Amino acid sequence: MTIQQSASRSRCRVAVTGGPGAGKTTAVDLFRRELGDVVVVVPEAATILFTGGFPRDGSPDVRRAAQTAIFHVQRNLEDVQGITYPSRVLLCDRGTVDGAAYWPGDRAAT
Repeated sequence: MTIQQSASRSRCRVAVTGGPGAGKTTAVDLFRRELGDVVVVVPEAATILFTGGFPRDGSPDVRRAAQTAIFHVQRNLEDVQGITYPSRVLLCDRGTVDGAAYWPGDRAAT
């Protein structure tokens, strides 16, 4: 990890979380419109990956691989937005912890 990445990870982040179709993206857009240049939106990694063709499957191994990819893409999106907009609050459409709800099996065992 570079110094810039370390600094970007220590900044203020707000994650909007909830189940599918709960209105997270709509809420994020409303916050962005209301707050303007105070925030920068970090898009949802799962949407980016799945609409881009990342495989979806109900098997535990595929779900585990997908959630791992989502976690890493989300972290890197946060890093990029933090480096690009260093003075803004990161407003995340979902966050890295959301993947725990979709992790197959016993999360404590991983």
